[in-house]
Amino acid sequence: MTRAALLIAAVSVVLATSACDSSESDRVGGEEPASPAAGRATTLTLANVNSEPEVLELFAQKVEDLSRGRLKIRFENNWGQGRRGNAEVNLIRDVQAGKADLGWAGSRSFDLVGDRAFGPLHAPMMIDSYALELKVVEDEGVVRPMLASLDRLGLEGVGVLPGPLRRPLATRRLVAPADWSGMRIGHAGGNQIDASLRALGAQPRIIVSSGEFTGFDGVESHITSIAGNGYNHEAPYLTGNVVLWPRPLVLFAADSVTRAQLGVLQEAARAAAPAVVGALGDSDEERMGVICRQDLKLSFASPSALTRLRQAFRPVYGSLERDAGTNATLSRIEQIASALGEPPEAVSCDDQTPPSAAAIPDGTYEVTVTPRDSLRAGIAPDDPIVRAG
Repeated sequence: MTRAALLIAAVSVVLATSACDSSESDRVGGEEPASPAAGRATTLTLANVNSEPEVLELFAQKVEDLSRGRLKIRFENNWGQGRRGNAEVNLIRDVQAGKADLGWAGSRSFDLVGDRAFGPLHAPMMIDSYALELKVVEDEGVVRPMLASLDRLGLEGVGVLPGPLRRPLATRRLVAPADWSGMRIGHAGGNQIDASLRALGAQPRIIVSSGEFTGFDGVESHITSIAGNGYNHEAPYLTGNVVLWPRPLVLFAADSVTRAQLGVLQEAARAAAPAVVGALGDSDEERMGVICRQDLKLSFASPSALTRLRQAFRPVYGSLERDAGTNATLSRIEQIASALGEPPEAVSCDDQTPPSAAAIPDGTYEVTVTPRDSLRAGIAPDDPIVRAG
């Protein structure tokens, strides 16, 4: 039997027996209230700052499947649109106040409300592939203490879903720490993200979701957002083999959500994670095809440049290591990364492939293109480029 089938069977038993079984749940604690009567469904509102649910629909479908239709999710998109302040922080506050049953925020946002437990998830250049991100969010040793930290905010932890990998895009090549010096880099918020960009010598600036690229030299963003916002038209240089950090989605609930509902939600988050990773990878591939056709200029950092980038981020790691909780989580993620052994997830266009694993020395290289090379590339014999020799 597959893991998904086991989960469906397990939750079905809980829902079927909860009316007559008042024993404590060993997963979420407390007494199990009676499940909804057959044929009736409960709908929970999930506040979403984005215009579309995107991968959250995969979570919602798992909720419905695992509850056999007794629990459904209704999305309230564009939540808080037009309000001042960080949209995800506003959403956290709204779920705290009971204005929505459920919500999500990027892990980067929680240090803005005094919760640093999620910091290891977006430690610079740590989680650098979707394969690694999936392993990390599936690890109870990583996720459980993070979700438990939400108790201090008056929220119930639901789960952590994988999020898109964020990369540097700029008006010039960003392949070594020196390239970042003085660059005005847009980011979506978070104290640790701000500190990480400053560690490279950049000047962090907040760029709102779907905001105009005005007054910026670059952004830290993901492929789907770059394509959707057209940032590549203003800043065409993408560093293809540098993943700065992911943006995991932290799901949480108001305290009005019952224990039985919370149990289903938590199982659904765990069950949805593999499908979410698949959807993110497919989206990256599709959108890369779009921006590659729009004069995207790819750069690739050399092995020595990658080493210098990681060294530049040491102050950020020092801050995480000084806290016992985040240090333990960071160590666990490092163990998972070492065991997996996956290389960073590079992106490229068909004609701009990343360098091989062999070290390429830093330096200046000269390439001579002859008329014969032009003809081989499909340029017409009477083209001025060929005639010019």
